[in-house]
Order: sequence, then C-alpha cells, then structure tokens
Amino acid sequence: MSDITNQPSIQPDSIPAESLPLSRVSVVCCVEAGALEAMTVRMVASLRQFGGALSSAHVVAVTPRRGLPLSDETHNAFRRLDVEHLAFHAQETYAWNNFMNKPHALLAVDQRGDGRGDIICWLDSDILVTGPPLRLALRDAEFAACAPDKNVGTTGQDDENDPFWHRVFAVLDMDPVTLPWVTTCVEQATIRWYFNSGVFAFRQGSGFAQAFLDDCRRLLDARFASLNSGIFFTDQIAMGLTAHRLGLSFDILPHAYNLALGSKGMQPTAEQLKQALVLHYHDAMWPAQWPSTLSLLASHRPDVHDFLKPMGPLALNRPLPVRIAMKGLKLWREHKLSQHLALCRFV
Repeated sequence: MSDITNQPSIQPDSIPAESLPLSRVSVVCCVEAGALEAMTVRMVASLRQFGGALSSAHVVAVTPRRGLPLSDETHNAFRRLDVEHLAFHAQETYAWNNFMNKPHALLAVDQRGDGRGDIICWLDSDILVTGPPLRLALRDAEFAACAPDKNVGTTGQDDENDPFWHRVFAVLDMDPVTLPWVTTCVEQATIRWYFNSGVFAFRQGSGFAQAFLDDCRRLLDARFASLNSGIFFTDQIAMGLTAHRLGLSFDILPHAYNLALGSKGMQPTAEQLKQALVLHYHDAMWPAQWPSTLSLLASHRPDVHDFLKPMGPLALNRPLPVRIAMKGLKLWREHKLSQHLALCRFV
C-alpha cells in the first residue's frame, strides 16, 4: 500500500499570479430554480472578491435538465458578476438524480471547444472562495482534487465500506490492487483512492468529462447502493476513479482547498480558517447556523465576515406558486429515487 499524498507539488503562494494562463480557466457550476440560485450567486461573488488571479476566470452556470425558470433577480446577478448561463435538456434516464447534473454540465462545457479555456474547474454552489485557489489552474497536473475526510471511503478489507467499494471496482472493471491510496486531511486515515467532488479541476479534452458521465451511469445502471449512503455519493465515488483509470496526473490539494463548515461537527480551527482558500459551507449559511457562522468568521476571518454580513442568511425568496411548483418537482424526483433504490442491492 503506497501513500502518494506527500508527492512534491506547487504550494499556493509559490505561483506568481502574472504567470497564470487566466484565459485558459473556466469555472463551472450548476444552477436551478430554488436554493441553488442564491448559493450560486454567493459562490461567484466570493470568487470575484477573493479569487486573486482567478477572480476574472470565465464562469459558466449550467442548468442541464428541465425545471422552473431562474428568477429575474438571479439573471440580473449573473449579468453583474459576468456569469454565462448555459441551459439545455440533457437526454438522461437519471435526470431525477440531482448529482447527475454535474457530469452533464462538465461535458457540455468540455465539448464546446470555443477556446474559452482548456482548464475546467468545478465548484459546488455551497462553496465560498476565501483566498486565491491558484492550484486549480493546473500548472503541473491534469487533475486536482482534495481528500478532506474519509466519509464513505474505505481503509481496506476490515472497513465496513470495503464490500461496497469492491462492487464499484467490479462494475468499473478496475483492479483494486493497482489503485493508489490517499491520506485524508481530517482523520489522517489512509483510504482507497477517493476525493470530495465539491472542488476539482481537469484539463479540457482529456476525456475526463465523458468518462465521468459514463462511469456515473454505469454505477447507477448496476442497481446497487451503499448501506451507509445509498446512491448519494455516486458522482463523488466515480470522480477519482475515472481520473485514475484515464491515467491523468494528479495534484492532491491540501485541506485549505476544501475546508468544511457546518452543523454536523464541521468546526474548523482558527488556524485552518485563517489558511482557508475554499470553504465548503454545507448548511452554515442558512438561518439556523447563520449567527454562529458570522461569529466564527468575525473572530478568525474578518475579511470574509465583512463580505458576507450584508448579504444575510440564505433564503428562498420566490412567490408562493413557484415554491409550490418547486415542491411538487422535488417530491416527484424523490419518488423516482425511491423507485430506483427499491430495485437496488445494498452492499
């Protein structure tokens, strides 16, 4: 078992800003009517404010499936923040699965070939950029991602998640013996090749986007699910394996690139907050967690506190008929998920 997390790599502060090929970076995210609208706007605003040399990167917010239209407020914010909105209806059996939006969005941008960028950086909408994440510019790698925590990963044959992962390997035709291992930032646990999919980057034209979509479909087609998480992490499980299978060179990002913040025991230390370049805030911006989030940032990241405070907590400010329609769509998608899980073998 080999741990490759200590391989030499570029430190964020060692990259001269003027040497970054900014015209070659596209930031991609997904947006849909509802909570994602305000989250996406907040994410892009933080990139523009704190992204340093990446603050002027081209941003594409993608809506790859049918749903309600975005609000005028969101469209106005996109114009103000110079965000391209790309909307289409992907032909997808699993369109009810929220996380299938990600590979479809990436593939759409990857295939455009319009010269906008040969580096594609994915950011989840519940992300806050708090410093220049320069390693996402991929100077010396073809893929970059972070392994912040173990989550549904496996430490090996004695781990409760290991049978599930062996099923994954079988479906994707991968030999686990040849798979690298990685050490997580939080637990310092050595796990099979697995990364968080909230923040990552890859080179356009590498074949990753299409292979990522194909692998997500293969895992869903196989009709099996994790005893601990169902199919919730399908895209996250596939991501690192896809990049490895394609032989892409990796930059394993430090914890500062994907630091969790939220109600489920995700309270970073003062030093971690000071060094953070990307906060993965989960539920920390919603009303219940907003006061504690502001207090924490006021103490350790006053720059981010001052940026966020005027925005207030996240809120779903849509007319009642729109909220009712959104609720109906959500219930339909949850019904389709239940139907899928009913036919799955749990491992």
